[in-house]
Amino acid sequence: MEFEVVRSLRALHSAIARHRHGPLNSAASLAIVPTMGAIHEAHEQLIVEAKKHADIVMASIFVNPKQFAKNEDLNKYPKSEEQDIQKLKDRGCDIVFIPEINLMYPDDFDLTIDVPNLSSVLCGKSRPHHFQGVATVVAKLLLQSNADYAIFGEKDFQQLLIIKTLVKSLNISCKIVEIGTVRNKEGLAISSRNAYLSEKNRKIANEINII
Repeated sequence: MEFEVVRSLRALHSAIARHRHGPLNSAASLAIVPTMGAIHEAHEQLIVEAKKHADIVMASIFVNPKQFAKNEDLNKYPKSEEQDIQKLKDRGCDIVFIPEINLMYPDDFDLTIDVPNLSSVLCGKSRPHHFQGVATVVAKLLLQSNADYAIFGEKDFQQLLIIKTLVKSLNISCKIVEIGTVRNKEGLAISSRNAYLSEKNRKIANEINII
């Protein structure tokens, strides 16, 4: 089947149906890799892992405003859509879903998913609405795609636990698969926000890595 980039729910569902009923059959499995773009080696490893579990691999690119606080970097978050699409295609992704903001959060959107015990500690103390935004968008993506598997990295471990809990609590029929933290040769966890670091700050970040 051809690689597809889709931006609407109708197009997404049609693409998934074509891949499920193409050379495979309706029993073909689907894995999703949710991302906010700025695709790097760690994302690519998630795609590699997804291909081990499912017949069809889908990635999403959506910079989710609901997980950013007012003083955070939503407007500056790195964006490189054309390059991202090519990287995902090269790694063997079958479908890339790039929804518009009004698809994910229409004007009358009035829902927040919270996993309060896990979201109120550690990183959640300083980012009180962050994990609500994460849980809400991940739930939407899993339901929109009806994926059999979703692949996440252990780098964001608190996030991973929250996603596992929401899937279990809402009886979403998707298996969460995690992979170990992908690091550079100095040991720094690879992240889209590493682009913000100066050479000096990268050295400092490498020095404080204790895992």
